[in-house]
Amino acid sequence: MWSQIQSWLLGSVPPQYDADDLLMGPSAHPPPPDHRARHSSQSSADTDPNDAGLRWEDLPVALEPLSSRWVTGRITREDADSFLIDGHFYWPKTLSPKMIHGRGQEALGVDWQVRAQVVVMHEHEAPKVRQVSDAWPPSSSQATEDWIMGPSETELLVEDLHEKLDLLDASTGLVRSLASVESIRAGQIALNLGLDHSRSINVPLSSLGLHYVPWTGDLLSVDLNLDQVDMTKAGDLPIQAARPLRTLEGPGSIQSYWTSDDRGLLSGDVFFNQSSCPTSYRPRRGDEVRFQAVECQPGPNNKYANWRAHRVVPQVNGDGLRAKRLVFENLAHPSQRKFRQERLKAQNGIFTPDQLDLGAIDSGNVVNVEIPVENRGNVNQTLLQVEAGPNVDLSALDRSCLPIVVPDNGSLVLKLECHGRVLGRQEQLISLHFDGDFCVGTELKFCVGHTKISEIMRGANVVPNGERFRHQYNRNGEAAGMWQNQSGYIPGRKSVYKPKATYNKNYLPQYEIPSHLWRDVLDAGGQPERLSRLYPALNDQLCLGNYKLKFSSLIYLEEIALWQQIRRYDLQDAVLFHAGPYLSLEVPGLAEKRPSLMIGDSAVLRLVQRAPGNEIFYEGCIQEVRSKSVLLLFTEHFHSTYGGEAYEVSFQFNRSGFRRMHQAVEMALATSGANILFPEKVCLLPAQVADQSLNENALKAKRIIRQKVYPSSSVLNIESNSSVCSLQSISDQCEASLSLTPSPSEKKIKKKKRSSVAERLFGQKISTSIPEVHEVQEVNPDFTLPVVKDRLDFDYQKYAAMITRTLPHRFTVQPPPIPQPGTFPPYTARKRRGAKRRKNPWVNSNLNQEQRKAVRRILLGEARPLPYIIYGPPGTGKTVTLVEAILQIFLKRPDSRILVATPSNSSADLVAERLWLSKVLQVGDLARLNAFQRSEDSIPDKIKALCFKSQDTTVLSRVIRHRIVISTCSSAGGLYKLGIRGGHFTHCFIDEAGHLTEPETMIAFGLVSQSQKAQLVLAGDPKQLGPVLQSKLAKIFGLEQSFLERITTAKIYARDSEKFKDHGGYDPVLVTKLVRNYRSHDAIIHMSSKLFYDSELSAQGELALRNRFIGMSFLPNPDIPIIFHGIKGFNCQEGDCPSWFNPVEAFQTSKFVRLMYGEGKVNPTELGVIAPYRKQVEKVRHLLTSLELDLPRIGSVEEFQGQEMPVIIITTVRSADMSDADDGVEFDILQGLGFLQSEKRFNVAMTRAQSLLIVLGDPHLLALDETWFQFLKYCCVQRAYQGCDLPLSLCDI
Repeated sequence: MWSQIQSWLLGSVPPQYDADDLLMGPSAHPPPPDHRARHSSQSSADTDPNDAGLRWEDLPVALEPLSSRWVTGRITREDADSFLIDGHFYWPKTLSPKMIHGRGQEALGVDWQVRAQVVVMHEHEAPKVRQVSDAWPPSSSQATEDWIMGPSETELLVEDLHEKLDLLDASTGLVRSLASVESIRAGQIALNLGLDHSRSINVPLSSLGLHYVPWTGDLLSVDLNLDQVDMTKAGDLPIQAARPLRTLEGPGSIQSYWTSDDRGLLSGDVFFNQSSCPTSYRPRRGDEVRFQAVECQPGPNNKYANWRAHRVVPQVNGDGLRAKRLVFENLAHPSQRKFRQERLKAQNGIFTPDQLDLGAIDSGNVVNVEIPVENRGNVNQTLLQVEAGPNVDLSALDRSCLPIVVPDNGSLVLKLECHGRVLGRQEQLISLHFDGDFCVGTELKFCVGHTKISEIMRGANVVPNGERFRHQYNRNGEAAGMWQNQSGYIPGRKSVYKPKATYNKNYLPQYEIPSHLWRDVLDAGGQPERLSRLYPALNDQLCLGNYKLKFSSLIYLEEIALWQQIRRYDLQDAVLFHAGPYLSLEVPGLAEKRPSLMIGDSAVLRLVQRAPGNEIFYEGCIQEVRSKSVLLLFTEHFHSTYGGEAYEVSFQFNRSGFRRMHQAVEMALATSGANILFPEKVCLLPAQVADQSLNENALKAKRIIRQKVYPSSSVLNIESNSSVCSLQSISDQCEASLSLTPSPSEKKIKKKKRSSVAERLFGQKISTSIPEVHEVQEVNPDFTLPVVKDRLDFDYQKYAAMITRTLPHRFTVQPPPIPQPGTFPPYTARKRRGAKRRKNPWVNSNLNQEQRKAVRRILLGEARPLPYIIYGPPGTGKTVTLVEAILQIFLKRPDSRILVATPSNSSADLVAERLWLSKVLQVGDLARLNAFQRSEDSIPDKIKALCFKSQDTTVLSRVIRHRIVISTCSSAGGLYKLGIRGGHFTHCFIDEAGHLTEPETMIAFGLVSQSQKAQLVLAGDPKQLGPVLQSKLAKIFGLEQSFLERITTAKIYARDSEKFKDHGGYDPVLVTKLVRNYRSHDAIIHMSSKLFYDSELSAQGELALRNRFIGMSFLPNPDIPIIFHGIKGFNCQEGDCPSWFNPVEAFQTSKFVRLMYGEGKVNPTELGVIAPYRKQVEKVRHLLTSLELDLPRIGSVEEFQGQEMPVIIITTVRSADMSDADDGVEFDILQGLGFLQSEKRFNVAMTRAQSLLIVLGDPHLLALDETWFQFLKYCCVQRAYQGCDLPLSLCDI
């Protein structure tokens, strides 16, 4: 006890903690349940001179309080032995007040006011009352006067803190104090100083200088400058510095994660939430991570943890993929494993072989099996029953002779037949049940093969677990594509024809990759931890401050990865051939897109015989890509002097797309700003289209009032003689006049004479003729510009005088503005042949309720310019909804110009085709802008007349004069050359927004003015595949997350089932979720709906298409159009190709294709095969060709995204031999298997089929992934599984 007191006096260890307690800190001790008892015991200890035999006078130094202050407060609670002052300070009744005013001591109670001295004896102790000087009854005014005349909050706090000056440096006026974060609002942080929480101060968050974002409950150590205190401002204390009280850093694993509130716990009782992780990372239980944590106070906000991780980064392996603990419980529970092991053990003297290896069995053949059974005991045993797996036939066993007696010290032989029905490796357990309630088993191992499988495997390497081919990257920065910086670099020609000399003031900068980043990425060797130490911004949470720096770095990382990838295809000793005005170069592997070259890319030639340091690099621009060669265009001198010399050839891609992304990121800060990039609140605005013709009530009423458009405020400035006539009031009256509910008087009148808007508004009739105005149906007057013929020659003053004589207002008429340089007036659309006046307000009358609701919300645009999201799960018609919204904006906003951007040419063509086939648009309304590299053959015939293909400013100037411009995001970047003004495009629609990186999205957003008149609409699904990237580093650090996915994590876009239960769980002014699936059978979409879409999807497609295969004999369950065919195949690689293939799955795929062509009566155009690896695609295509079967569409998941087919076959390729150690399987999975660890890839693959889904895979490997385990479980429950043996955990389902 004495040593504790001595250490306490020296300022080290407080006596109430032992050594183990100090390791966890004071926050590890939650307050005891009875605070009053604790404080009472402490007070009695102060008054008792004897504590375990220790007297106060024996102490060498007097105990002085760490802090002391006088407070005046009110008694808020009375207990048997104490009072509570202001809900904070416990006052034991043994301490009597020195002066009681008004009544006796026995009258003390609640609402009495007292003045007491509060002391803190140690930093880790709660404050306690040492003495009470005065007490006043509730009715006394003396206490109030004393309270008012007493010291201010700041003075009391400073008085308290001045007593701590010896803790830091009294000469500087600084004092260090413990603080806890109380709240953070609007850039201000509220801190509670000390442990008593009786004083709090508010300071700017930026003044703390913390390298992380604090959270409520975090513990800090702050340095206060008391010499700069302004006593007139309560609570205003200058903070010199702040730091976390304690920090913790290291590796860990995610023990728990709650997706409902995006919070979780790491190993070691460390709390974290989604904001602590990189934007592209979605935590999952079992993930291996590295974290940085600070100490916090345990509470409900942090799951009562002692530490809070402010940074959580997934650990990755050598291939840049995140580490993950495998869920081996999905294969078999410990009890199931123990049960299987018990079966293989000898019992009661009965012995059988543990394992019989039958070797290879040809498909369809039968092998006889003999299993010896020995009884080494002294008692006869009776065999009652024999159980076997699906591939073992017991017909050869004479069951009539069962039960069979195995005599003591005797034996018998069981004869069985093993059939080669299921391809691949098989493990079958034979169970022998004996009298006496015990069982003994034998495991049969064999492999079912076929001659075609042998042909596929010829020349291939069966790769054992944990091994795979890895490319060796060139570590020379100069050889990785930096030739442009060389003095001997000679650029090639872009075209045979000399371009016109033009000056472009809006020049696109080069944005060269920094040389130091080249070196650091190569030195890091794909390890993100090493790179993040050099560039901390990569690991930082995205914010407005690091937006440009982080995305610029991520774009550079992706570009470096492409350089490294394209350098794999360098050619040595390549010879060129003359081909007209070009030189032809043969490129091996070009037909398989290895390398993937296109027009605009180039090849760089270097002469082999040149000495190092004296090289000359010749660039040849690719003009045409053929099946095996490319046509190049060099300088005229090179063409004329080339004589067949051999060159080293390196390819380089066109950097324009990356440069445009850099430019868009820079402009995003100025054009979009924080309100768009980081939305936090919704400010509702008046509707941009007040037309009620699309209202559901109007559609039910079937009554549409048509009217002429009145000149808007952009032409007429209306002023009353006595007061200004409010345009808003006029708009309100117009909306009232547009009411679609007939009044009682209207119901009596069958036909009413139509009147003008002016007559209904002002009660006056205009009889004078006015300029001819085209009729525009259902248009909001606030946004309508009348289409006036010959406006520039019209006498506006005469027009104003005429109106002034008619109405009691004076009108100031202004001529329309004349187009200025930099603005582009629209084309005058030519009337389309066959165009008719529309009576139905909906262009597509087949839209469902959710789709119509989305269109109406877009027309209202109440939350603009915040992006509006059409959340479209697979097959719900988000593109159809987007097309309808575009057409409605086109019809009802005559002042609008619409930019439609997509991630690919195919999606842009689809939108353009549907817009044109609607027969609403006329020639001159729509322009489809293509990149100059696109070939004419790839453009659909239906929209060729609408297409523009050039980057010339003259052509682009014609394009943007159209009301609707459709382009890919990358091609839209070419419009920046024109220097168009911010208000040129009023609306931006982006289809398939989830496939775009955020910089690509910003290319389109930067072309739209971010004013209240502008509107942004995103259509997509954040639960499907994001953008396709080549850099694993860029994926890890956040480039893979689309802008659509990122803003859906914002609070205002988040799902709230309680608050918005009538709107699908989302704020209707920001999001509409489509839930009616028109593609697939309900059994096919069931798992995706359950796992990703809150079980809200419902099958609404054509019944005949959905039930096309119901009742077919080849289905395991005739009522469920799903087949999961289990196969244990082989992991194979070929030559130096890093791609995987599985010959057993490839052959089984061919069998299903033949089955579909025959019994299924499926055409090749109705069948698709999805494989995650390019080599598997190649093997399946080659096998089907050798079997003389018509080729269906075969490709990767990315190639099938957005597509649908009646029948889809999925081959998962990878397999694992579970007889090996679990570590081998775990390492295999960490290599980045195609479907594992990718919920988005799983979701896309499972939702492509309309009528029939067939999945091939190894259940023992797929079950290690939780998502696949749920799908396997569903197939077993629905009796849709066939094939190899299942994991034990699924056998009893």
